Amino acid sequence: MQSCPLGATGGVPRSLAHFYRIALLSCLLPCLYPAIAWPHGVIGNRFFPSTLAIEDPFANDELSILGGHIKGPGEDNEPSTRVTSLDGEYAKTIIPNVALSIGDEYTYADPDGEKTKQGSGNLELGVKYQFYTRTSTESVLSVSLGASIGNTGDTGLEADDFTTLSPAILFGQGFGSLPDAASIFRPLALTGSLDLNFPLDSMSTVNGEERRNPVTNGWGVALMYNLHYLQTSVHDMHIKAPFNRMVPIVEVAGETCLNRGCSGDTTGFVNPGIIWIGRKFQLGAEAQIPINNRTGSDVGVLLQVHFFIDDMFPRTFGRPLFMEP
Repeated sequence: MQSCPLGATGGVPRSLAHFYRIALLSCLLPCLYPAIAWPHGVIGNRFFPSTLAIEDPFANDELSILGGHIKGPGEDNEPSTRVTSLDGEYAKTIIPNVALSIGDEYTYADPDGEKTKQGSGNLELGVKYQFYTRTSTESVLSVSLGASIGNTGDTGLEADDFTTLSPAILFGQGFGSLPDAASIFRPLALTGSLDLNFPLDSMSTVNGEERRNPVTNGWGVALMYNLHYLQTSVHDMHIKAPFNRMVPIVEVAGETCLNRGCSGDTTGFVNPGIIWIGRKFQLGAEAQIPINNRTGSDVGVLLQVHFFIDDMFPRTFGRPLFMEP
């Protein structure tokens, strides 16, 4: 990882200027599309919040800002590094149940005994198709395709110089149909994702040395308990604001290498936390607990602000660009 060079951006680091452009684009895109309200993450009486560590299965208009801080282990004689990151992603529905997304990440790294480094990651593009939604069982299925565009970030901060394609399947399942004897468990819900990450180049050069780029398997599941659902659809427990809109959650997410010298190597985290759901946005906070020594030994933190563009502007910016006949 290296410090950002100055470019033709009026003295602003090139990577920082790139982050500003993405942030500005995320804010302006909704204003470019004049466009029935499409409820955000809702199936029947069930609301699924947007998770922090894994992708949710809903194709929506949304803007998410995610901050994180953790100390990661050193690899290949590299020192341990405290990493602070800020990630922004904007998603826009094109037709109902199909959304495009654009995102980027800005990272500040502080290696032990070395100079701090900062810069942007590669540009992230994606498309998601929510192909199955069943209200009676509170079920949803989606497929997506993501692309991390090589050479669009700072390679000194380990942004890859090659493009990676990531097809994925995502699901959500509520438990509102449980029998009366188990009604206390009806507010529970699961979401999850499974993806494969295919680098378009099998080899790349890092600091003058060739490196093999493996195919990896990303995986994750989130278990949540919705107190608002408990109050409105199961039994009114007289929980007062703001606690009546909280969702305790535990996410488990990781990545497993599949070939090219690291087959079976796995990293990941268990993330217990809490999400507060408002009418037009949500707030989230989670701890990041490493699952093994390869991931690290220090606990990190994730913080989220997530805007429901489709609920904020249901008749204009939050509508699909094109409506089906």
